[in-house]
Amino acid sequence: ARCGADIVCVNHRLLRFGFLTRMLARGVPVWVWTVNAPPHMERLIHAGVQGIITDRPDLAMQARQRALRHDAGPDPR
Repeated sequence: ARCGADIVCVNHRLLRFGFLTRMLARGVPVWVWTVNAPPHMERLIHAGVQGIITDRPDLAMQARQRALRHDAGPDPR
């Protein structure tokens, strides 16, 4: 934030929750790379990561949909 970054991109293996929380509190979006495992993608989405760089965009879109359904709560039907 002090250097005027518009976004921070971090290797997903190096990302720490405290860092993510601080960046999001400052309004700096955090993207992670390279994530190819859907369960890991879902955990990162729930944690607040705003972008995922992946070799498998098809799996990322499916993980995003599952995460959105989970955040919406149970289906009222």
